Amino acid sequence: MVCAPEMIVAVILAGGLGTRLRDTLPDRPKPMALVAGRPFLEWVVRYLAAQGVRRFVLSTGHFSEGIKTHFARGIGSLKVSCVWEREPLDTAGGFLNCVESVTPRPGWWLVCNGDSLAVADLGGILSVAAAHGDVDGAILGVEVADTGRYGRLIVSDSGALKGFVDKRSGRGIINAGVYLLRDEFVRSLGQVRPLSFERDVFPEALKDGSRLHVVVTNGAFLDIGTPQALGQAKDFILTSLRPLLPDEQSPWL
Repeated sequence: MVCAPEMIVAVILAGGLGTRLRDTLPDRPKPMALVAGRPFLEWVVRYLAAQGVRRFVLSTGHFSEGIKTHFARGIGSLKVSCVWEREPLDTAGGFLNCVESVTPRPGWWLVCNGDSLAVADLGGILSVAAAHGDVDGAILGVEVADTGRYGRLIVSDSGALKGFVDKRSGRGIINAGVYLLRDEFVRSLGQVRPLSFERDVFPEALKDGSRLHVVVTNGAFLDIGTPQALGQAKDFILTSLRPLLPDEQSPWL
């Protein structure tokens, strides 16, 4: 099945409480932290758009009105809508809350976090759909020197997801929080809320025999979940991301 970026809908999760940054960002949610002149969340949208994604849904919660107001201004011709979580639904729950607002449904969904960014070509993860006709989804993994903060993915020689390991120091592959999911798989997830991809959906999917692949990159990755990481964000955007984006005068930006 062809899975071109313009055919998918990207759901970006921006509904977390951001408790570790509450003192640093008292008036805005973590993904809306200003970095190099723009909210970090907008950089995520712009990067995906630069790779061909055109439809975006933002899952919002904490300070949701601020996110809605910002993106109501529009980003060129991109379609960006917001869906509010009335109560915390966790990662998969927030995603499914957004899915209900989308018609018609796409064949594939791209799920990303609004407070982290992996500078990786989407072509790798999108090609999984074409190369493996019966795959249910793909996870973007990042190879890092120390997985202690994130935990790690267990991947077979063929690239299949085998499981997750709790936070442990040492070199390995971490979950970048970027998922490509077939719509049929999404429809099977049911109505349980809250629901976590990492703790509930993927472990249960593996038990049930679902086919999930991991696409590994060694590209730049940043999660702004701590004050120290947020302090690194400007340099990350200016050196790792901005050179890859179109000129500001691009007709769709």
